[in-house]
Amino acid sequence: MAEKLNALRLDTETGAITLPCGGTGRFTMDLTAPEGIALTPGTDVAVLGIGQKDEDNPQAYVAISRMECAIRQRTDGSLYVLVEFANADTRTIAPGTYAWDLTIVTDPERDANGMVIVDDTSDNVYPVYAASDTGKLPKFTLRGAVPVV
Repeated sequence: MAEKLNALRLDTETGAITLPCGGTGRFTMDLTAPEGIALTPGTDVAVLGIGQKDEDNPQAYVAISRMECAIRQRTDGSLYVLVEFANADTRTIAPGTYAWDLTIVTDPERDANGMVIVDDTSDNVYPVYAASDTGKLPKFTLRGAVPVV
């Protein structure tokens, strides 16, 4: 039996991600839109943020990395997000433990650099884990790796 190459480890119970610095990996997250809200693949997006505690405000996080992920639709109509980490996404982040969240944004605008922003009051913003009942964001652990490439 062949092992699929995926350096990313996802704890499906806690949402914790472990990945070597510079490693590549992927996972999918199924989406169910809130009642009365329709998500539109190709228009609406998911933004994955990796952050660390804000030294000035222990209730908040400071983003150290963010990446946009497309919302996709299966042939049965169900929606999901494919999260893919490339080498460039984590090779410049110091090994350590951070927090992460995935935020769904409907009909986003973009800043001059092409980054997702929310300017309209009609835009919906759904942080997946920050809105959960646990009140905790899942861990994102980057392990040190020997830089061979």
